[in-house]
Amino acid sequence: MKMKFFLLILLIMFIFSCRRKTKTVISDFRDVDISLYAKDVQELQIDESSERTALSINIPHIANENVFLKLSAFVDSIEYIKLENIENSEIGVIDKIDIKHDTIYILDRYKTKSLKRFSLKGKYIDAIGNMGEGPTEYNEPTDFILTDKNIILFDQFKCRLMFFNLDGTYLYSKKSPFLFLKFHQFSENQYIFYSLDADNDHLPSILNYAIIQSDSSFMVKNKAFYRDKTKSLSFYNETNFSPQEDKILYHPPFNDTIFSISSSNKVAVEYIINFSDKTIPNEYLLLKNRDKFLKEMRRDNYISFSGTFFELEKYLFLVFQKKTLNYNVIYNKINK
Repeated sequence: MKMKFFLLILLIMFIFSCRRKTKTVISDFRDVDISLYAKDVQELQIDESSERTALSINIPHIANENVFLKLSAFVDSIEYIKLENIENSEIGVIDKIDIKHDTIYILDRYKTKSLKRFSLKGKYIDAIGNMGEGPTEYNEPTDFILTDKNIILFDQFKCRLMFFNLDGTYLYSKKSPFLFLKFHQFSENQYIFYSLDADNDHLPSILNYAIIQSDSSFMVKNKAFYRDKTKSLSFYNETNFSPQEDKILYHPPFNDTIFSISSSNKVAVEYIINFSDKTIPNEYLLLKNRDKFLKEMRRDNYISFSGTFFELEKYLFLVFQKKTLNYNVIYNKINK
């Protein structure tokens, strides 16, 4: 538990970095009958009854902006691991971090473009895969997950999942017929993908849907969370899509609700963040009102919750924006 909390705090420190616009790779699909991958796609519906059991979090008005949250109020100790600094071990930005079998996995998308492994004592082990143009190499390691059998790495520019065994040996790759940025595997034949609103014009049946569910052959079964990119403000946050052990937490941009998606494809309301009269009116989130939205956010009229959050067993951590400041919230789910 302590180690996971340390990793979350470390990830928060590095979460905001320059993001590049998704590269268009539609030309890569010219030889693929992409219509075969998105037939009879079902739209997942939100279980309305779940709103009655969802945890509602009321955020009080902030009278004094010089309020500081001390870690000592809810953390009894802090541990850190100093990572070994030797040749080939360098890390530019921590985009994702995970632990499996006493090994720390650190993803750096843009600086060193690598997925590197360290021991729990900080010793550098190796890098998974290599950057390059070869059939076993990647252009950009965009996301990764760890399963009981494999390390699965996603290369956004080549639009494919690369499979390695747990010792780092390359096994094979699978090319996706649609675009996405993050993914999760519930089982060997059930994947959940998080896509931007601007992606997948070549597949009208899933265009403008943020959540896509498919089998291991990328046959799309379900979709969820439609957002019309021509009408609504679009915003990407690294933690809008947060896989847990038995579910995925998803937060639509600027929404007051955090949803859960289960392995049985049930969509439920998990948390409701209540900013009372500081909640942004829906009309301000329309594309035509973009300038008005930005103007209002520079004032003290509304609070913006763009989507930075983490769930722990006892706590929910989230960040909201008020004027030009970020506020960190630690919510105790046990005593509310």
